[in-house]
Amino acid sequence: MINYDQEIYDGAIQGGANPSLAKLMVAQARHETGNYGNNQTKTNNNVFGFKYSPNSQYSKVGNISPEGDAYAHYDNLQDAILDYIGRWMSKSSKEGGTRLQEFNKIQEGDTTTYATKLKGYGYYGADVNEYINGLNWALKRMKVVDFYFKNESAINYSLVGGLLIGITAYVYYIMKKFRKI
Repeated sequence: MINYDQEIYDGAIQGGANPSLAKLMVAQARHETGNYGNNQTKTNNNVFGFKYSPNSQYSKVGNISPEGDAYAHYDNLQDAILDYIGRWMSKSSKEGGTRLQEFNKIQEGDTTTYATKLKGYGYYGADVNEYINGLNWALKRMKVVDFYFKNESAINYSLVGGLLIGITAYVYYIMKKFRKI
C-alpha cells in the first residue's frame, strides 16, 4: 500500500521544498483528494487535482472532468509530484523569483498564507476560508512527525548498527583466532 503522505513529502523535499512547505503540500494533496480516496487518485495518480496540460512532460489525458475538460493522468505518484514542483512551482512568482522560492518562505502550519497564495495564482475556485479549513483538517490527519529528519535518523541508526555488528564480528573473529594459538 502506498504511503501517500511519505511519498509526497519525500518528493517535495527532493524537488526543493523545505520541510514546512512539504508538509503543507501533503495537507493540500489530502484535502484535494478527500484523504486520497477520490477517483482521480485511484485512476490517475493525480493527488493535486490538476487538469491536463499539453505543456506537462509528466501528464497524459485522464478522465473527463464535470467541466468537460480532462484531468491529468500520471503514470505514478512521483510524476504528479514532479509536475507540481517542476511545472507549477517553477513558474515566476509575484514576489520575484519562482513560486517555489516564494512558497518556501511560508512558516510551518501557516495554512492561511498558503491557501491565500494558491488562490492568488488561480489554483482553486473554492472560497479561501473553505480551503483553509480543508488544509487544517488535513494537517491534523497527516502521518507527519518530520519525515525528513525521521528518515535521516533511521538511516544513521542503520549505519551505526551495521558498523557495530561488523566491529563485534571482527573482534569475535580475532579473539577466537588468538585463543587457538
